Amino acid sequence: MEATEANESELYPEETVLDEVEAVIELFAIGAKRRREEFRKWLVRIVEEDEDSAALAVKAQSLYSQMKELNKVRLIDLACGYWPAGPLVCGALLHEVLGDREKIDILFDHAGEDILRWFRRVPLGSLMSEEERRALGALPATIDAYHEAAPSDGRVDGQVQLGPYWIMPQRGAAPRLAETPAETPAGQAPARLVKARVPRSSVLAYYSGAAVPALIVDYRRVASVEIVGGKQR
Repeated sequence: MEATEANESELYPEETVLDEVEAVIELFAIGAKRRREEFRKWLVRIVEEDEDSAALAVKAQSLYSQMKELNKVRLIDLACGYWPAGPLVCGALLHEVLGDREKIDILFDHAGEDILRWFRRVPLGSLMSEEERRALGALPATIDAYHEAAPSDGRVDGQVQLGPYWIMPQRGAAPRLAETPAETPAGQAPARLVKARVPRSSVLAYYSGAAVPALIVDYRRVASVEIVGGKQR
């Protein structure tokens, strides 16, 4: 009797979602057994069972708050990008990042257009409190806002490369560069502080939990971009 050749699926069995969940858990290397099991159950529910609920969103915030900084980056990338969780879960995680002014650079490991896509798919109720939604609605149709911009490759105004994170200081007070999150890596050109006219309709999220209100803005719609400050090398 001739031996039958193994087909490709037998030689290279396709990974299941649960196999990928286990690979993610290994990558995160969570030491405490109880927390590791909580993370596994949460992943299975949002990925395998495709659930999205207020309870899972609260759990996402709890998991995020307990993670090391690298794993916080990985969790945002996983839940909002690679394995897009439902809008409630993704929104809860994005709100956590907005509220963590020292760690908001977590967002900026990703392309600006990716960040805009994440915020667009999330209901405002997940991103902002009722008070913040009222405050955003009370703003004028066009807002003066500031952004710490990367040195340009020529795509925006020939001067700076804009992004989605902006701040709105108190009336009459221009911000310092230190109040914005980006840091200039050694050997790179310094960042520039820019001011622009921002349509309120382009604001995807408003966060008032810090001294200077923060905005996530569709930066492709801003106007009258003006460089008002810069960092030293």
